Amino acid sequence: MKRRKKDEEDLRKEEMLNLAYHFFLDKGFENFSMDDLAKKLGCARRSIYTYFKSKNDIYMALYIRNSKVKMEKLQEVIRREKSPTETLIDFLNAYYILSLEQKDFVKFQLKMDSSDFDWNQISEDYQKEYVIASEEYFGILTGLMQKGIDMGLFKNDIHPRVMFAEIMFSMRGVLNRSILFPDQTYVIKKGLVTAEEFFQIYIKMIIDGIRK
Repeated sequence: MKRRKKDEEDLRKEEMLNLAYHFFLDKGFENFSMDDLAKKLGCARRSIYTYFKSKNDIYMALYIRNSKVKMEKLQEVIRREKSPTETLIDFLNAYYILSLEQKDFVKFQLKMDSSDFDWNQISEDYQKEYVIASEEYFGILTGLMQKGIDMGLFKNDIHPRVMFAEIMFSMRGVLNRSILFPDQTYVIKKGLVTAEEFFQIYIKMIIDGIRK
């Protein structure tokens, strides 16, 4: 009985998140209200507050859900028995492909970057979930880089955690351009290249920069 109730609650929560996501896309974070969501769901506003204390919580729940889905697929890449160098290349390529497949969510995140979203308004539970989700990324990739250092494949003067943060930050910039301007070409010494070709050049630069 308890399991059935939990399943129903999870389905209700997912329904709220899916609807809120489309509201965010259509109206923007600033123009979204719990009242609008309640009306669309046909429920009282207090029903939403059972799961989310604010629209900031809703956004964070969407972000965490997306991160978990992406991480599950990326872990398949990590589990393959390859060298740290090959695994890192596969990981970056997989992250790129997944981001293109989830381009609507990436655009949504870009909108959120310029919104009045306030981290301090997120409830403690969702802050903890965010930290756990983020640490999963950092833990897996910093472990991979440390393995590469220990095996003598990567430079031993790099800090795995700092390097991973730099890679993810710079990669997001490259990905955003690929998603916002998919037909754009890039000028390099060899001539014009597509967004996908440019990303492969970007990966080579990363590997060359950390390889011993």
